[in-house]
Amino acid sequence: MKKLSFILVLTMLFSLCAVSVSAAPAVDGRKTITAYAADVKIDGVIDSCWLDAETAHVDIVKENASAWFGDTSKVAGTDYATLDVKVLWDGDSSLYLLYMVTDQLISTVGENPWDRDSIELFVQYDNTDDDPAATRSQIRWFSDSEVESGPAELIDYAYGAYAGGFVVEIEFDVSAVSDGNYLGIDFQYNDDAEGKGVRNVCLGWSDAVDAASSDSTVYGQCELSSTKIEEVTAAREAAEKAAAEAAAAEAAADNVPAADDAPATTPVTADAGILALCAMMGAAAVVCVKNRKH
Repeated sequence: MKKLSFILVLTMLFSLCAVSVSAAPAVDGRKTITAYAADVKIDGVIDSCWLDAETAHVDIVKENASAWFGDTSKVAGTDYATLDVKVLWDGDSSLYLLYMVTDQLISTVGENPWDRDSIELFVQYDNTDDDPAATRSQIRWFSDSEVESGPAELIDYAYGAYAGGFVVEIEFDVSAVSDGNYLGIDFQYNDDAEGKGVRNVCLGWSDAVDAASSDSTVYGQCELSSTKIEEVTAAREAAEKAAAEAAAAEAAADNVPAADDAPATTPVTADAGILALCAMMGAAAVVCVKNRKH
């Protein structure tokens, strides 16, 4: 009975969050992330709208780009950096991205751009996994907030540094996305973990072999959903409230203390990691926030 109640709550949550633009040309088998509609201020500060945004865990150590590839003694978050990326969009033509990097040693001494600590964004305008030359854009931001070179589609960005890492908020024009509501996408982090000017680890989300700069078939895909982020948040909060009330009622009926008998009510879409990062940013002095607009 308790399991059934919790399943019904989760079903309610997902049914509320599943509404999206119909007839979208998704590519079967592609790793997928959904961008809900939201108003986002690009200022390098993590606002509440990001809490329930979907997260891409960029944790694949790329085979042909990582000096430490295959070394199982190296641990993410201890020996090298971690990257999570959240996505939203404005419901029209702008894609919003929040890159959240944890990196204890920031290095920009590498001679080659990819040997400096940096994030990368890859966008494919025609969502296809069978055309390596499909129209795409690549852009790299260094960990000192400088952008290497920005395509015209880069509308705005903001950088915020904190103790133990940095964040970059990005607004990117996706009005060129054709034939539907999906676009190809991938994310990357280049980490000179030893500070010696050599990329020890290259992290990817979908691409595992360091082909993203020349072959867009290795990308994942992003769904541009009509669901508003406020709806997602409201559904999560309603599900949490219903689960807590159901647990309390069942506990009372069974004469069992609610604290001992309640099912887990951890938010389904809310990200505990972003809460921790917000706390870190609040506790640490932000070094700089830098914007660029076209």
